[in-house]
Amino acid sequence: MASKSKDKKAKSAKSAVPDDGEVRMKIQITLENGDEYVGQVNDEGLPDDKDGKLTFVNRPEGVFRGSFVNGKRHGPGKRTNKDGSWYNGDYDNDKPHGEGAY
Repeated sequence: MASKSKDKKAKSAKSAVPDDGEVRMKIQITLENGDEYVGQVNDEGLPDDKDGKLTFVNRPEGVFRGSFVNGKRHGPGKRTNKDGSWYNGDYDNDKPHGEGAY
């Protein structure tokens, strides 16, 4: 996920579903780089949710489920790669940070 933040903006929104009656919506979007995201977005259309899910389409990473802030993985989350390997721990500014399990 080392791409520029403009690549993380929504290319298209596929569906919208209310999230527990809150003003913000949980949506499914395809990002400009082809990745797919399900979760809340901020006013700029960037992933921003405590429990979002990002599916990497054209990279070795498979799925990341966890916290996003302004389009970047930040806070607790788990990345499961397409080869079955995984990392479960904290992220800071889109990168694994601190103690985690591989």
